Amino acid sequence: MSWRRVLCMSALLACFMSPVASAQSALSESSIALEAGELATATAILDRLPEAEQNSAPVLFQRGMIRFHGGDYAEAVKLIERAIAEAPRSPHLSEFRRML
Repeated sequence: MSWRRVLCMSALLACFMSPVASAQSALSESSIALEAGELATATAILDRLPEAEQNSAPVLFQRGMIRFHGGDYAEAVKLIERAIAEAPRSPHLSEFRRML
C-alpha cells in the first residue's frame, strides 16, 4: 500500500475521531508528508484542522518546520517563536528557544 493511500485513509479516520486525536493525527500525517518532501500536502493537512487548533504550539511548530524545509527561514523562525510563546514550558521547544 502506498504512503499516499495510507495518508488518505488516515485523514478519513481522523474525521471520526475526537478533536484532540484529530489534531495529533493531522500532525503525524503532516510529518509524514514533510519527510517525503511533500510540503504542499503537509500544509494542506494542517489547514484542515479547526480554527481553534491553528494557533496551538504543535501546529505552529509544524508550520515552521514546513517553511524551514521550503527555504523560507525568516517565516520559519517567526512561526517557531510563536510556538514557543504558546508553550513556554515545553521541553521539546526549549531546545529551539536556545537556538533562536
